[in-house]
Amino acid sequence: MIDTERLSRRLARLRAEFLADLGRRRAVIAAAWGRLSQADGRDDCLQAVHSLAGAAGTFGFDELHRQARALESGLEGLPRGTGPDAELEAAWDRLQALLDRLQAGGPGDR
Repeated sequence: MIDTERLSRRLARLRAEFLADLGRRRAVIAAAWGRLSQADGRDDCLQAVHSLAGAAGTFGFDELHRQARALESGLEGLPRGTGPDAELEAAWDRLQALLDRLQAGGPGDR
């Protein structure tokens, strides 16, 4: 028999760990973002954003999942070795604003 109370506590703990790790995830994305015009920068950024989007979706952070997926989609269309256009910059800015709210413990998702 499934212990739903125990499962709920475990999920809450995992969600809290995910939130606590947002700063590290953001730093990884930001470092890769700064290297977009380098050969491996796009792929590194894409991998980090993809990971964020997947984890956000898994833990029920729907808006974060959507924002990360929007950035991921833009990165997928970016040719390697080029910098971001205005639309991609705006997607990154929106994601950062949402991360700011989440990291501050304020509203920002759902």
